[in-house]
Amino acid sequence: MSAVILILLVVDQSKGQSIFLHGIDNSLLRRKQFEETKGSVYLNELWSLGTLISKEGNEYSGLLLRYDAYQDVVEVNSEGQIFIASADDFPAFSLSISEPGTNTIKKHYFSSGYNLVGFNELNYVELLAQGKVDLIAKDKIDLLEDNIGKYGTPGSYRSYQARRFYFVMDTRGTSLAIKLSKKSILEIFPKNAVEIEAFLKKKKMKIKSETDLIEVINYLNESVL
Repeated sequence: MSAVILILLVVDQSKGQSIFLHGIDNSLLRRKQFEETKGSVYLNELWSLGTLISKEGNEYSGLLLRYDAYQDVVEVNSEGQIFIASADDFPAFSLSISEPGTNTIKKHYFSSGYNLVGFNELNYVELLAQGKVDLIAKDKIDLLEDNIGKYGTPGSYRSYQARRFYFVMDTRGTSLAIKLSKKSILEIFPKNAVEIEAFLKKKKMKIKSETDLIEVINYLNESVL
């Protein structure tokens, strides 16, 4: 069956601007799932209000968006029809996502154009902290296949494996991989070890979460670097 090509005209009424998005019919876009496929291709399964930013710098807000980290594209939902936006034409976007277990809405910012080891500049990354040093997260989802079924019987078993990588990048564009650990932070910022140690002691922090890492990088940007 050949794909049905559709065109979506998105109008930003506040600026009087319009853009065309190319896509395919909703039923054709969604990849065929095996019964035993586990996991998800999406950073967040739910549709979120968001903004697309074109390569010309125009912003198109109030859109229903969802980030497909497997294909590294943004899906746009227009009255049930799904359209694709990629980094070629839309190098940045944002999503307003409800935080798990709370009523808090947090805006997540994504951009391309970063030269990170193992990825190319057309890959979307999430910007977690910005300053003299940027903290960047890259979500990568792989499809794993096995010829053994879920219960040990012959069959095709597939699952999506999600991994999240962290990087820091300075104003010269030099990037280094960083982990959620005190050791990793001290290895990357050895000249600031005294300040980092004092900050962690004051906060009684052990760097076990993304939130901890963001707080340390923000501290470095605001008070040390």
